[in-house]
Amino acid sequence: MKVKEGRQMRILNCPGAILMGLFPVGIILLLIGPDAGWGKVKTKIYLKRSATVEKDYVKLEEIANFKGDEEFIQRLKEIKIAPSPRPGSSRIINVDYIWVRLYQNGISRKEVSFEGEREVKIISRFRCIKGKEIADLAKKEILSLLKGEDVEVKVEIERVPSSLMIPFGKVKLKVDIPLPFHPRPSMVIPVKVYIDGKIYQTIPLTLKINIFKQVLVSSRRIAPDHIFEEKDVRREKREIGSLSGEPVFSLSDILGKRALRAIPPHTIIERDMIGPPLLVRDGDLVTIIKEEGNVEVSAKGKALEKGEKGALIKVLNIDSQKKLQARIIGPRLVKID
Repeated sequence: MKVKEGRQMRILNCPGAILMGLFPVGIILLLIGPDAGWGKVKTKIYLKRSATVEKDYVKLEEIANFKGDEEFIQRLKEIKIAPSPRPGSSRIINVDYIWVRLYQNGISRKEVSFEGEREVKIISRFRCIKGKEIADLAKKEILSLLKGEDVEVKVEIERVPSSLMIPFGKVKLKVDIPLPFHPRPSMVIPVKVYIDGKIYQTIPLTLKINIFKQVLVSSRRIAPDHIFEEKDVRREKREIGSLSGEPVFSLSDILGKRALRAIPPHTIIERDMIGPPLLVRDGDLVTIIKEEGNVEVSAKGKALEKGEKGALIKVLNIDSQKKLQARIIGPRLVKID
């Protein structure tokens, strides 16, 4: 009995044995704690209470201090723990989260232990770009693109964007103007924000663009097929950004041309309103020619349609009374292809 009691006493004098007798293995590990090492650890990690970061990813060196093996510490410092919070915001990371990252990087619990704080608050530093700065840059770029001696351009921002909080780094703003640029009274122009050469955000700006230029305007009502003379038009500075077509700027581009449709007075002349003069009118007597080998045969005809040079029209051969298609090659002169 004494031997048994002695053995019993020896068992009870061993703390580990007492725990083994009273608790399952899993509960013992829980009581020991996640930071317990099995022998001497290489490095102790001391989390900061809070840390301010600038990059897009948080490294362990930014949120903790270290004590221990210097070579091993350098390895620990470079471990990426988590994405940084958005500029101006914060997040809290605890020891358990960091343990996962350490394990993923091949660090075991035998090598490190955590002392002191059990969580760290991470705050992202930021710089602020005012919305007016973004809007002014867009206006400057567009005005530079559209500038000219006889052009007046007005650019208005329909709504100035909110100020933008961005991470620290080399910042570049680029106004993404589509080329060739066809300005309209209301259009959206994107402004791209780059940080350290990488695109961070795109800000759409709605702009009102008004372009004023000297153009030709009808002085009176112009009838269809009228041949333009100098007295038919005058030069005026008008807003041209809202036009559906291309305006005519030079008098030489319109004199001798034909009005393709009726044009009201005080109307900006656009290129789709004018065309070459008619060489043949409906009902005109025309000469019809046709080449047969080396011989050119001609006949009298009557135009059944009007047209300019190169147009294909219907004509009537007066002698045969046959209707033919012929191409206009000169004044009252058509040719059968």
